[in-house]
Amino acid sequence: MTRTFRIHFSERHVLQEDLEIDTPLYLVISQLAQRHQLPVVEGGYGFFAGAERRPLSREVPLTRTPYANGGELYLAPVHTPWWAPIPTVAAMPTPAVPVKRTPTLSLPARPRLSLTPQNILLITIGVIAIAMLGLLFWPQGTTNGTGSNQSVSIVAPSEVIALPTATLLPATPTPDAATQARQHYQDGMTAYAAENWSVAAEHFQEVYAYDASYREIASVLSASFYNWGITTRDEGDITTALAHFQSTIKVDSNHTLARTEIQKANIYLDAQKKVANGNLDGAIQRYQSLIEMNGGNYADATTQIYELLLNQAETVAQQGGDENLQRALELYRAAAGVEVIDRSKAEQGVVEIQALLPTPTPIPRPTATPQPRPAARLRFSVANYNDDPGCISIKINGISPAGWYFSVDGIRGVSGRFDGGGNARACGLAPGQEVTISVIDGNGRVVPGGSGVPSKGSAIMIANWN
Repeated sequence: MTRTFRIHFSERHVLQEDLEIDTPLYLVISQLAQRHQLPVVEGGYGFFAGAERRPLSREVPLTRTPYANGGELYLAPVHTPWWAPIPTVAAMPTPAVPVKRTPTLSLPARPRLSLTPQNILLITIGVIAIAMLGLLFWPQGTTNGTGSNQSVSIVAPSEVIALPTATLLPATPTPDAATQARQHYQDGMTAYAAENWSVAAEHFQEVYAYDASYREIASVLSASFYNWGITTRDEGDITTALAHFQSTIKVDSNHTLARTEIQKANIYLDAQKKVANGNLDGAIQRYQSLIEMNGGNYADATTQIYELLLNQAETVAQQGGDENLQRALELYRAAAGVEVIDRSKAEQGVVEIQALLPTPTPIPRPTATPQPRPAARLRFSVANYNDDPGCISIKINGISPAGWYFSVDGIRGVSGRFDGGGNARACGLAPGQEVTISVIDGNGRVVPGGSGVPSKGSAIMIANWN
């Protein structure tokens, strides 16, 4: 579904474009960049909207924004929008020049006089000589006048050392918390676009710790944890995947897909515990219920069932006796029916056990009249009503719904596109609003069984293809 928008590529370059409103924005932006041959920039391009030109999340479609019906959008580099002011570079302060000071000379310290007998004699002679010279050359004055005794002393100046003055370099300014949060958000969005979920979650957690209401941080953080969990689950690490799904609902407690994945992971881990405790029949039942819940194989559940059936069949066959051999034959046949790539060991076991058992007398059976097989179609059921009151979620099993989406009949703009796991979600209804929905394939045709299906806000629905 498309809508017409006015796209501002710069202040003077404005074009009208028809955009898909139910496609994630990063795909729409990529198509525009290729169509108009925009240069590659660090961090990629993003859409901005509104008078303040606030950025729109690139992982959601336009139907999840206030601009689903068209309007003004600004396309610009995420890190350096073309309307943002160019930062000025402040001149470095001129370093202080130390003042050159003239050093002050100091007199050497006078040696201390040693009072030896020889020195005492010399001092006495000198005093007598000075007294005699004073009598000869003393200036004449009144007999009653008093002379003014004056003494002169030489004081050695104290030694002064001029120390150089240290010049402090300007300290590198530390970014404030808001600047750091903005940078973490931009780095997180770059990692999210590259599907590097662990790095995206790391940056988004910093922003979430700073301000849990910052833009759509709760949405992108929970989505990063969820996608990280899916990737880890597909790699076979169910324990770590479970931790990521639990982190998802800590951020978004209404994340129904994450809650479903938590249930599946717990069933899988419980089956492994039963194997460790020797309860093989209980483990097989848990694995089978997991496959039924998932609508197909989950992790290596089918392989685990196959191996457990083979082990049981071999153990029972070794005990001998017709009854045990018959039981082993049943187990080998069950293993041969499991959907794994190589079932040769189970098939060979069936042949070997049949050779050991007595040949039963065949009982003629009437030939069944072949009945025409009904055409495959979607068959809907409601799992629960635990979604948001204004949303509907659908899970399709038994077929890959690549390129499919569903829409609410009679309400424009309320639709959801199916992902690789067969999940889709649409919001925009009134709380609990009763509606009908239709499932559309990649060629724009209604999927068999997917026309006019009754539903309502908060419904979580399951559709099996059979």
